Amino acid sequence: MGPSDSKQWGEFATSMFYSPGDYANQEAYVRLAKRLAELESSKNLGGNRLIYLSTPPEVYPDIVEQLGRAGLARPASPDSGVRIIIEKPFGRDLASARELNQVVLNVFEKKQVYRIDHYLGKDTCILS
Repeated sequence: MGPSDSKQWGEFATSMFYSPGDYANQEAYVRLAKRLAELESSKNLGGNRLIYLSTPPEVYPDIVEQLGRAGLARPASPDSGVRIIIEKPFGRDLASARELNQVVLNVFEKKQVYRIDHYLGKDTCILS
């Protein structure tokens, strides 16, 4: 990787935002949804969203359910899309993986969900 271009970095850095909040706090997700709507409008982004969960696995259910309650699991328009990426470990065993999978599929459509092994960059699957 070569030296960074300060102009490109400056342009990129103006597009980074941080929205703090607790995993289980519904208000944090409401604020996030509002902030995303503002950014999508002001920057003409079209409503496409990629949600990447790299958090302690035990909070995945809370986060997924809160995203759904805040309306963040559904596209902002018919021309936009939402995807969620969930890093392994996806459950502690097959039973807990199936339980988590059901939580995820209660909020997101199957085609929106991508499970990834962060060590290998490989996708994972749930056995039926």
